[in-house]
Amino acid sequence: LGMVRLEMLVDGLPMFGTESPQVDYAAVANAIGIPAVRVEKPKDLRRALQDALHRPGPALVDVVRERGLGLTCCPVSNSFVTDDMKATEIAGLLRSGVRVTVNSDDPAYFGGYVADNYVALADAADLTTQEVVQLARNSFEASWLGDSQRAAFLAELDRYVAAYDATAV
Repeated sequence: LGMVRLEMLVDGLPMFGTESPQVDYAAVANAIGIPAVRVEKPKDLRRALQDALHRPGPALVDVVRERGLGLTCCPVSNSFVTDDMKATEIAGLLRSGVRVTVNSDDPAYFGGYVADNYVALADAADLTTQEVVQLARNSFEASWLGDSQRAAFLAELDRYVAAYDATAV
């Protein structure tokens, strides 16, 4: 550890660790309207849990929705690390207006490319065609594409959807 610190000082890098000022994440959360408490000691935990249980609504989800932030979801790989793919939760977020996107997570390992994730989620959550289209729109809207590229991809998606015959499915 001493050599790492010495190398960091020589390279002009900041010291990462306990010497750095600690961020008060509770204060940051409170500043953006998310009720939070700081837990520093085990005795603080009981109060924090009691406060959390008495606060209405999922405030973080509200902030994500209001700011139009994207949430990436990988349904197929979810089933490898949790009890299921969390289709109900993902669909609930989508239906409540959260910008949810569907992605793959290491397809060679988990066995699901993006299309597989769309199909698995659509089947498990009984998504409508419009909801699947919204998932695709969300992917472009939440991306880091430039405005002109984003607009071009969204226009292409709109053309594809307009040409799609839902009765043929």
